[in-house]
Amino acid sequence: MYFNSKAMRSIALFILLMMGINIADAQNKEANVNVKISTIINAPADKVWEVLGQQFDDIADWTTVVKSSKAIEKIPTHIIADPSAPIPARETTSENKGKTITLVEVITEYSDENRSLKFYGDGLPGFIEFASDKQSVIEKGPHQCVVVFEVEVRLKSVFSIFKGKVEKRFEENFKRVQNDLKIYVERELVTK
Repeated sequence: MYFNSKAMRSIALFILLMMGINIADAQNKEANVNVKISTIINAPADKVWEVLGQQFDDIADWTTVVKSSKAIEKIPTHIIADPSAPIPARETTSENKGKTITLVEVITEYSDENRSLKFYGDGLPGFIEFASDKQSVIEKGPHQCVVVFEVEVRLKSVFSIFKGKVEKRFEENFKRVQNDLKIYVERELVTK
């Protein structure tokens, strides 16, 4: 039996449609989940950046979302760390429905001057192709700043039907991280 390339494309399209896979998603490797969260913190931007960026490996010290964290030197070969990051990668563990989840988070963009970083997660659940978070600290005054997280996630095509649930979950978790950061930094300033 002979198939020309047009016939093969038609068959592939039919199979993908039958499986419920969005063709544009199958070809486009951009994020299909985008969450942007911001929180005002009553503290100098440099102080917040010190905790968020310069002490990247110490996240478990101040957030309830992460059970443990540590700096690591062995970075997954498919992710290139930014050489200017003081802590290029960390390993974190957290609990989810009784399961321990371990992730490696690698900083791929880092700037003390702009108070921003971007990291990618490795060791994600199988339905996620990639997840990244760009974090910025924006000065609003001498004792106030805004922390912004821009989360991008790429769900595998078949799982894009869960986009809304995934967005909500990331939004809830990262909002908790920001609130924990706010409490930690503001309390630390009061006790000093």
